[in-house]
Amino acid sequence: MDFERLEKVLASVEFALSENAERFLEIEAMLSAHRFLIEQAYANAFLGNQDGFDKFMAGVLEKTRGKSTSSAPMTEDEKTEITVRVATHLARFGESVKRRLREGPSP
Repeated sequence: MDFERLEKVLASVEFALSENAERFLEIEAMLSAHRFLIEQAYANAFLGNQDGFDKFMAGVLEKTRGKSTSSAPMTEDEKTEITVRVATHLARFGESVKRRLREGPSP
């Protein structure tokens, strides 16, 4: 492959990566906005009822242990990985909502 051809290939790869990076940033921004709104909604729904929220989250975690991987066929390792990731995201969500509950109502 000559140098000119290599430059064109590299330019194409760079363009593709920049487009994907832009899409990724947009998706990340959208998910962050949704996460904020959902956390706020749950904090408002459970305001003054921390025990109720704790029970709710315990039930959610229990229900997702075996059901978080039923969307598509996958290996046991993939099922385990997704189950762990779901539990991690739910734990983060729970902690964020608890923080909001401690802070009190938002405007």
